[in-house]
Formats: sequence, structure tokens, C-alpha cells
Amino acid sequence: MSTRELPEPQDEHDEAILGDIDRVGWSVLQIEPDDEDDDGPLYSFSLGLFHNFDHPEIILIGLSHEVACEIINAIGDHIQSGETVQPGRRYEDFATVPLEFLKVDPAYYEEYVGYALWLYDHEFPLLQCVWPLKSGEYPWDEGYPPEAAKIQPILDNSLAAAPSEGWPFEDAENTAAMTVRQIAQDGEPILLVCHDDDDGMWQFLTGGQVTMDDAMLVSLHEIHRIDETVSELVDLPLGWMAERSAVGEPWKRKQKSG
Repeated sequence: MSTRELPEPQDEHDEAILGDIDRVGWSVLQIEPDDEDDDGPLYSFSLGLFHNFDHPEIILIGLSHEVACEIINAIGDHIQSGETVQPGRRYEDFATVPLEFLKVDPAYYEEYVGYALWLYDHEFPLLQCVWPLKSGEYPWDEGYPPEAAKIQPILDNSLAAAPSEGWPFEDAENTAAMTVRQIAQDGEPILLVCHDDDDGMWQFLTGGQVTMDDAMLVSLHEIHRIDETVSELVDLPLGWMAERSAVGEPWKRKQKSG
């Protein structure tokens, strides 16, 4: 058992999750798109495996919550018995199809497992449980259909996944991008975009005052989902920035000073 202290619950939802972690060893959170117009995938993830067993948490994307919960609980039972799950290995015992596991890049934590940050404050490992199509293909296999990739996006930036049809950027869809809470969560518009010269990082900002506490790392795909008009800047050179007064207005480009 871990010596890490769990945070104090803020509401009944927190109490239920912490109760599961104490009683069972882990809890399974189930996430759905915010509304009917949100084309993001549904997914489920564990909380408590790292706290109780020093094992990476598990996220499973694109399957129904009922099926995902059964799989994650089977994995939890496996871990609770003293076994581990290793990235790059294929496991036959958790589902009716063989499953593989990948390390999740921390750039996706805010976007996919933000609630876990309340529990762990970034200091935890996370594995993605990946399932194949009925035809046997995994997302990294040649010929894996783009529509399936939208249902089960891969959160491991070390895999050079083929871009979805019509993807406008040269950077991969799972490239980490910097934004702020006001855009990712509060719906404020993107009015300032920077393409950093030193590391190639994209920044998508409001143009107003923000603090470091507002900063978030999300995927470039998520930014494009929030506002497809950012594709107008796919050719923005490194070391340049672009501003506009409102969504739909023309971008004004200029080279960053300094």
C-alpha cells in the first residue's frame, strides 16, 4: 500500500471515488463528450492503481463504458494479485480480443484525465489499453481506417500515426500544444497564435491577460476541434505569431521580436 496521502473530498462525487479506492483498490471514471456536437471519443480510466499498488493507471478509449469498466476491473484484479501490465506486450486474458498497452504522453493528461490531477498532481504514470478492430488491425497498423482512429486516438507521441484524412497541419494530430483554461474549458475564442522558434511549440491564446495557472497542454487535434479556423495558420513559420480581433476576421501575421 502507498504512503501517499489522498486529498480531502470536495463533494459527494469525490467521496464516492475515494471510497472505491479505499474499499476496492481503485475506481473507474467514465467520461462522455460534453454535448451532442462534441465529436470527441468516450473513454474510461482508473484511479487508485498507482496509489495502492504503485502501478500505472489505465485509460481505455472508444469502447462502451460497460465493456471498458469490465476490462479495467479485470486489469485491476490482475494488478491486485501482484502482477503488472507492461507496455509493448500483448495480453489475451482481459477481454475477448488481445489487448496492448502504451505509455501515455503527459501532454494528454489535462485533456483526458484532468480529474486524476486533483488526486496526484501530475506525478503518476498512465497506460493506454489499446484494442484491435474485428479484422485484427491495431491503430499503428498499415491500413487502419481514419474513422476508427477518431474513435480510438493514440496518446503516445512516440508513435508516428498517419494523419486523418483532411488533417491540415504538418505536425501530427497528437502533437502537444499550449493553450489556456479560458479556451479549452470556458469557450473563449482563439485570437493569438504563436509558433515558437526554439522548439516548434504551437501556442493558442486569447490575446488577453492570463497566468501560468491558466496554462494547459492539449493535443493539436483538440485545438482544431475547438476552432477549425486555426487551420488558416498551418503555414505560419517558426518564430512568427498571428493575431485577429474576432473569430472570422483576418489574421495579421508578424515575426516575433527577440
